[in-house]
Amino acid sequence: DLTENPLTTLPNSSFLGFTHLQHLAVPLPLECPGGSSAWEEVTTRGSSRLCQGQRNPCNGSGELAWPCPENAACAPDGPGLVQCLCNSPFHGYKCLRE
Repeated sequence: DLTENPLTTLPNSSFLGFTHLQHLAVPLPLECPGGSSAWEEVTTRGSSRLCQGQRNPCNGSGELAWPCPENAACAPDGPGLVQCLCNSPFHGYKCLRE
């Protein structure tokens, strides 16, 4: 619960790696990390915004789908964030090296 913190901004990378975050309360003037589309449900209660149910941006359905290069797979990396992981035996820039 971050509602009592005097936050004025919430950088997108603040929750990098928080792949299991399912409930977050932020001050009402702030958006949920990753934006509303990164969450199943966004509601307001009093002076807080509740972000619940982090969506998987790699699921390929709708606007959240994230394109990774060939030889790579998309993996969630926090609210609205993804990482592209090289499939074995590929590695390097854009997973082009074997």
